[in-house]
Amino acid sequence: MAAGGLLASALLLLTVLPYTTAATTQPQALFFRPMDLPTTTCPDNTAQQFDQDVDYDVSPNRLLDRTTAASSYSGTLMVPPVFAGRQAWLILRITDVNPDTISGQGASDELHEVFLSNANGETIFLGEIDETDITTTPVDLVFQIPQDFLTAGDNIIEVQLDEVLNQDPNVSDGNNGDITIDSMRVCYGGYYVYNIPLVCGFTPVDLNATGAPTYRTPAIKKGDYATNILIRNPDRSLPTMTLDYSLYVEFVTSIPIGFAGSINNIDFNDTFGAGVGTLDPLTSNYTSCDSLSELVRRRTGATTNEQLLWKGTLIITQPIGNGTTQTKLPLDIQAVYSYELTVNKIRYQILRDPTGKIPRHLIGTDLEMVVAISPFNQTRQGPGAFENLQIMRMIRNELVSGFGISPAVAERVVLRVIEASLGTGASQTINHIEPTEAPLESPIGGF
Repeated sequence: MAAGGLLASALLLLTVLPYTTAATTQPQALFFRPMDLPTTTCPDNTAQQFDQDVDYDVSPNRLLDRTTAASSYSGTLMVPPVFAGRQAWLILRITDVNPDTISGQGASDELHEVFLSNANGETIFLGEIDETDITTTPVDLVFQIPQDFLTAGDNIIEVQLDEVLNQDPNVSDGNNGDITIDSMRVCYGGYYVYNIPLVCGFTPVDLNATGAPTYRTPAIKKGDYATNILIRNPDRSLPTMTLDYSLYVEFVTSIPIGFAGSINNIDFNDTFGAGVGTLDPLTSNYTSCDSLSELVRRRTGATTNEQLLWKGTLIITQPIGNGTTQTKLPLDIQAVYSYELTVNKIRYQILRDPTGKIPRHLIGTDLEMVVAISPFNQTRQGPGAFENLQIMRMIRNELVSGFGISPAVAERVVLRVIEASLGTGASQTINHIEPTEAPLESPIGGF
């Protein structure tokens, strides 16, 4: 029995991702008056930036614009509830550190400690302000506020002004110091990240069963695969911030369209941008294998004469909004996975073999071969011959691969097709995609 013939069909080409162009959204500053801001900026597309300046006396101390010596300065971070428990970044602009007043200490060896306290009575050490870092030019220092620490409402920031080199941050030396903190910025935010697995395209063979390609994945059975993705903003009044789409492609195979041929592996394992967009309140969007496959085709250099099968992941990154101008709700995403297999069983006879390479006991015997056919071929028959079922071509290609004869010689073999029967099978599953949470990246110049 001969087996393993291949067939591929024409592929419908769609060209664009249905994503809208992102509108520029200005972050909202709440509770605080305008001020001179640090030059270090919060990350692009930050869910919210608060420029905070407690520019008044907080008896007995104050954090900003203090000009007299003190043992510590303190101020308040106002944290909106949506950002409580999420990582944030503190940027302090330091304009001056006055020389030491302690006998025996040099003029550039103060180490001031920065602390943060939350409403639960917990205090953490954020880092140090080293006098050697400060020159006549203002310096922006960035401190990471860890996840799960910030509480909604007031959080107290304190700078301990010890004037002793390498002072233990847990111990105050009792000596007053001077420092000028011109401004304070806090970058709040974070992201919902959605990873949506994809299998797209057609393969006429079981990929793992043939050993080519040999990927460490569950066997991808012969057939046609599609993934449709439905994306919805569930907020009734607020839009999303700019959504970022990227596509990770794990592997790609190709076969010629319209005739049986060998399956080829395209060496590709990469992630690339797939578009940006926003969603208005109660608005849905949609993408599918059709539009994403065109991105893969362009990236891999595959031609329009090749039909692809690829496996990967669509990654959607959604900034967490402030709940005031942008939604703080995660997207509602469903992935619809479809699979269809069309198997053509062909019974045929070899009537005459002028090459003498086909075993004589097979001459005149009923033979059968099973070929996977792209289901698309059944519903879109075009005028071109390449879109039609070429049974004789499939059998002759089978003779070439099965008996080691050349294509030219296979053309001289006399064949009779006895029967061609078609069978189909299909399945569909729907998965709801849950997001993971990613913290806000470090501001430019952070450490």
